[in-house]
Amino acid sequence: MITSAEQIQLLYEISLSIGTDKTIESSAKKALSTYIRKLNCVAGAILKNNINSLSKVVSIPKKIERNIDYTNYVDQLRNQTSDTKLNHSTPWEIISIGNDQYLHHIPLPQFGVMVLIKKNEPLANEILDSLSQNNQKLADSLINFSFKEKIELQSHALESSSDAIVILDADGVVYSANSSWYQLYKIDTSKLNSYRIHFFDILSKISNNYEKLIEKITSGKSWSETIEIDYVNEEKQFFEIVISAVKNSQGNITNYILNYHNITNQIQYQDSLKVSEERWQFALEGSKSGVWDLNIRTKKAYYSDHWLETLSLNRQTIENNIDDWLNLSHPDDVESLTDRLSQAIRGNKKVLDVEHRLLKNDSYIWVKAQGKVIFDNKKNPLRIVGTLTNITERINHENEIQEIKKRFEDLADLLPQPIWEINLQGIFTYANKASYERLGISHADLMYGVNIDEFVQLNELEIIDEGIKSDQHMMNGACFCTPKSGITFPAMIYSSPLIKQGEIIGYRGIIVDITKLKSAENELILFNDLQKELIQISSGYIHAQNDEIESS
Repeated sequence: MITSAEQIQLLYEISLSIGTDKTIESSAKKALSTYIRKLNCVAGAILKNNINSLSKVVSIPKKIERNIDYTNYVDQLRNQTSDTKLNHSTPWEIISIGNDQYLHHIPLPQFGVMVLIKKNEPLANEILDSLSQNNQKLADSLINFSFKEKIELQSHALESSSDAIVILDADGVVYSANSSWYQLYKIDTSKLNSYRIHFFDILSKISNNYEKLIEKITSGKSWSETIEIDYVNEEKQFFEIVISAVKNSQGNITNYILNYHNITNQIQYQDSLKVSEERWQFALEGSKSGVWDLNIRTKKAYYSDHWLETLSLNRQTIENNIDDWLNLSHPDDVESLTDRLSQAIRGNKKVLDVEHRLLKNDSYIWVKAQGKVIFDNKKNPLRIVGTLTNITERINHENEIQEIKKRFEDLADLLPQPIWEINLQGIFTYANKASYERLGISHADLMYGVNIDEFVQLNELEIIDEGIKSDQHMMNGACFCTPKSGITFPAMIYSSPLIKQGEIIGYRGIIVDITKLKSAENELILFNDLQKELIQISSGYIHAQNDEIESS
């Protein structure tokens, strides 16, 4: 039990320790240390009541959380921050936490709570009651520190902002501004005390509707506009300026807050993007391609005017989704197109390249759809953007070529002579029906590659090989052909070069069986030899008769 004089001295020393330092942490620590020392406590902490949470400002010892009983109690408080224990009208409370220790819950009105731990016996009730004024003083001191730190933090954030920010009074005079704003208007801050800056005068020079603007601002309505500021020897700068009114509890305007956001880069980017888009559109119009843009997440699609024109459609006839595309597709192409699109949508493919048919009026046209998958920063597919090109003319031309090729092959199959095509290495690339029959060439040979020299033996074989390698324009000559049957026959080869884009890529030729011709030649040779022998015999007989006549 302490005397009244001792109690007064105790309260006086505690009061002197409150609010004497420069920061909230050091001030709270000094006051808490005095509370603990003067009240013979062993530990303590000051906790700040934030929104839906409690945070420790300071504690003695520093790692008070090692005290399990303290930690459990604070956890209970955190789970009930709206409880009356944190209300400023709640009185102190003593809680026995075992081991002859007592925890004292002491409210700090409008700030938080102070927790003191004492051994052996709790603090007397009259002592706790007498601390109420000091507790309120400590709370007020900590609230002021918090407010000061908040203002300093806001000021630092304001000054660090790249945006120009200015606060006006109710008359439009600059009350406060960050350095970015002064730099924006080239204002010498060292001379600010010598004159007042009327922003409404500045506003009259940058707005074409000054009177209407002032009327709108002074009525409390917000205003925003994009302005240009020209600097000497510098590029023009673009700013988005926003002005908002601040009102008091009676609804009267007390201040205006202005924010200048530099959008020069954005304007330049938009201008360059516009130029790029114009160039792109010009290139697309020149290439007669339509543009499509599929949003993978929403399944919505955008189709350009030229895309619609390609199919003789208008915007009233489509629903701007992927179904528009699929519904126009030829039934035989829907499955393939859906599969390609699904692979792109799942991110399995980065590009889309598919040729298919789409309905135009009452008939189908051939189109080529090419697109690229756009991914987000997590590599998830977002969109597929691409072009659609009418390739009907090309497909028709290719079909005509195929028809001509088939016509040639059908005619070649009617001929009894082997007709073939080879590349520059002598590998067969085509063979007609007679080649299969006479030479024994199979489809497997054409698939895996077989060389002409496996069937042809020429007395000018080296010359013909040189002709292939040196790109001679003709490869003709007599030869002997040995088909897979092994029965060799004499033949003549007649050929001409295959030319593509001005370059010889191989040869096309025909093999003529000259077996009968060779037989006729042999018979003629025999006849000539016999004729010569007969002539010689006749000559000898006539010569002998002449000799007999002369002798008689």
